[in-house]
Amino acid sequence: MSIGGQPYQIYHLTKNKIKGTDATNIVISKTLEISFVILFLDLIFIKSVLKIMPKSFGLSIVLIGFFVGLAISFAIFLNFVNRKILKKFLFFFKKIFKLKFTEQEVNDWINNLQESIKILWLKNPWLLFIDMLLYFLTLLLYNSILFLIVKTYVPKEISFFSLLGIFVMMNTVAYYIPTPGSSGGIEGTYQIVFSELFGPSIAINIITIYRFVTFYVILLLGTIFFTISNRNYIMNLENGGENNVDNKGH
Repeated sequence: MSIGGQPYQIYHLTKNKIKGTDATNIVISKTLEISFVILFLDLIFIKSVLKIMPKSFGLSIVLIGFFVGLAISFAIFLNFVNRKILKKFLFFFKKIFKLKFTEQEVNDWINNLQESIKILWLKNPWLLFIDMLLYFLTLLLYNSILFLIVKTYVPKEISFFSLLGIFVMMNTVAYYIPTPGSSGGIEGTYQIVFSELFGPSIAINIITIYRFVTFYVILLLGTIFFTISNRNYIMNLENGGENNVDNKGH
């Protein structure tokens, strides 16, 4: 749910011939879904987290995560559905980046966006529900990996769902640090909280293994597959170009 990548995601979708309003709806809807799931889990686990966490800086980080998640979810939703606020937001960006579009163009774009929102949110709400369910399952999977690593290093009893509550609230803070993949933000937040729970040396071992497995390995595999697929794509274009030349010659 890293914040900061949404503009590129919209750009990528539009490059793949998806309308700008639909691309915006897809990306922002996805962001809202994740925010809602995180907020829901925060509300469920906040009491148990308060019991587990000592009264310290780590607890403050977790609580900041809860309130940041609440505020961000509300702000995104309000900007997304309120026409007047969205219009002011767009004109604010127009002034900053000196964009050239008229008020009528903005009104037309907002009309198209709201129509796109109605199609997704009102006519196909089951898609949103399935997507949120899949994200919840993804969180469980990531927490399972973290739980296995923690249990390897820490004989101290901590339940799967207690760790899930801490995990979700930490991520709420870390994911709003606008770096690629929240690199640095996640490590720093986890180190602060886990150091107080398990000790600094154990915390850094847990974080290193967890991030290597869940982020850097995936990043490496993605780079390899992207390079291979891009090379095949270029080769196909070149072969197609040669075939076209041959065909024209005949």
